[in-house]
Amino acid sequence: MNAPAERLASPEAEQSLLGGLLLDNLAYGRVAGLVSAADFYRDDHRRIWRHIVGLLESGKPADVVTVSESIEASEDKDETGGAAYLGALAQNTPSALHVERYAEIVRDRALRRAIDAAAQTISIAARSPGGSGVAELLRQADESLAAIGERALPRYTARPIPWAQLSGKSPPHRLWAASGWIPFGHLTLMPGAGGIGKTLLAQQWSSCMSCGRSFIGDTERPLKVLFWACEDDAAELWRRQIAIAHWMNREISDFDANLAIVARHGLDNALATMVYGRLTFTPLLRELREQAGDLGAEVVILDNSAQIYGGDENTRHSVTYFANGLAGALPGKGILMLSHPARAAGSEFSGSSAWENVARSRLFLGSKLPDQRAGYEDEVPDDVRYLARRKSNYSSKDWRRLTFRGGVLVPDAADELGSGVNADRDGEAERLVLIGLQRLQGMQLEPTDGEQTARYLPKMIVDYRLASGFTRSELASAMRRLMVASKLTRAVVGKYANRAPKYGLKAVL
Repeated sequence: MNAPAERLASPEAEQSLLGGLLLDNLAYGRVAGLVSAADFYRDDHRRIWRHIVGLLESGKPADVVTVSESIEASEDKDETGGAAYLGALAQNTPSALHVERYAEIVRDRALRRAIDAAAQTISIAARSPGGSGVAELLRQADESLAAIGERALPRYTARPIPWAQLSGKSPPHRLWAASGWIPFGHLTLMPGAGGIGKTLLAQQWSSCMSCGRSFIGDTERPLKVLFWACEDDAAELWRRQIAIAHWMNREISDFDANLAIVARHGLDNALATMVYGRLTFTPLLRELREQAGDLGAEVVILDNSAQIYGGDENTRHSVTYFANGLAGALPGKGILMLSHPARAAGSEFSGSSAWENVARSRLFLGSKLPDQRAGYEDEVPDDVRYLARRKSNYSSKDWRRLTFRGGVLVPDAADELGSGVNADRDGEAERLVLIGLQRLQGMQLEPTDGEQTARYLPKMIVDYRLASGFTRSELASAMRRLMVASKLTRAVVGKYANRAPKYGLKAVL
């Protein structure tokens, strides 16, 4: 005797699978390739599954309320137990941690029922007098088992690109929230030491993007921005926004439509944490996704990784899993996440190199350009910052120099409205070298291009605080360009005590 179909079903696993998805929508990505509606034994569970999947695959949240509304608007409203049953599913499922195991049980029982049904069909046919011959019965059995075998194969959640369908067509243009700096659809990481001004820079950047104002990189139109500030209270963010509004020549009310800054200081901000040794997303990720959806946010800024990532930052798999889950929760959006570097000298981010790999763009905010921190001891004014584009899959490396002024960070050559146009630094450095030479000579000093001497011009400009924020490396490059262009030359500028000629630099008028 074959076991009844009821004995080959697990209503408990079906309920736990549905409840887990209601608790954590991101868990769908872990089970979509395992089960389908046909795998559920109970009809009401099949119907609920279809509504959950329909909402999720259309980019909408699927919780007790939204699924209930979807069912009420359909022909299934009297077939699923209503909102009360959905609430019980979510309430009786402790977490979505084990949804994959629930899905495996549902799928296993569905395949067993299919095998049992096929066996019963073949058994009945074999016992029928005058029925099909043995060869036909074997063919039917092979076809039935082959069909079940195909169902047992993994279902793909992503399929190969259909090249034939794309023949002769042009791909869409790459989209940027800030051209060259923050791409849409990917994670951008911006590390920087504590107190360097990351949050201020992010708040300025988000303010500019919300108004369609270019700041660092071009922003072509006003964008809706959601900024989770996890380390500042509302009063501090308010004070900062007043300074930003003044710099932009705007009223603070101008930011109300497109800029949503959420002060989360003092709250639990972990989007993912370790549960039984495994990185698991928390319900807060769903809150972030829903808030971004409700606001229509196109850019999401998270300050910072220490607050939102509760896993081991040195574990490559956990870091990659987190970044992929974050991108999956915020599809198509530009994501900027602030972070801190490690304490080691020269470090530009903390944790596994997976952070470098998962971010399509990585920036660095510091008081010096990263490549110069270890090799140069130039004095840089305390109010100067450098934002360097250290990695970009879609653009070249670049950097911007900014200065604290009036409570904001002002890029070089930016007008009072914050246009963000970068200065011709090479030309400015050359001008500074010529002016520095003139002032040093006015002090009866005789600079030279000899790098190993105490009179090395770039070093003297820095030592006498004439560098205006330029590094010795920049000044040395400018000096060499001037010499190649014959605007600066080595010449005899005097004599030593032994009457040997003393060489130095002179400007060529």
